[in-house]
Amino acid sequence: MALNRLKANICGTTYTLVSEESLSYMRDLVAEVDNDMMQILTADSRMSTTMAAVLTAVTNADKARKESAAADDLRLKLKRLVDDNESIEDRLAAARAEVDRLTKENLALRAAQTAAPKKPARKETQAQTTLMDSFEEILDDAEET
Repeated sequence: MALNRLKANICGTTYTLVSEESLSYMRDLVAEVDNDMMQILTADSRMSTTMAAVLTAVTNADKARKESAAADDLRLKLKRLVDDNESIEDRLAAARAEVDRLTKENLALRAAQTAAPKKPARKETQAQTTLMDSFEEILDDAEET
């Protein structure tokens, strides 16, 4: 990638910056640093430009470290979610395989049931009918008392 050069003015001092980053990106960084340093210098007239630069550097290093830690946390959470998703996908595949197996078993059982000869309905004998009638009479008598 080509190197870009930028003449930048930070707190009244001109610097030549060289970077692979775009000129607009470099201008934004310069504006941010200049603004941060000017705020420090305006807030305390005893501050030198060097002191403001050091405070700005420490503040930006702190921000960068905290953002890096937050990014690491997000990467860890994303990894856990991906792992959970893979586990769920595995369980889903197993459940689908079980549904397919049960569907095939069900179809086979239905086919066997359809192919099996029908058993004729059992006819009650006269003795069974008489016995049932007697049993019903006993139950009716028990309910009445």
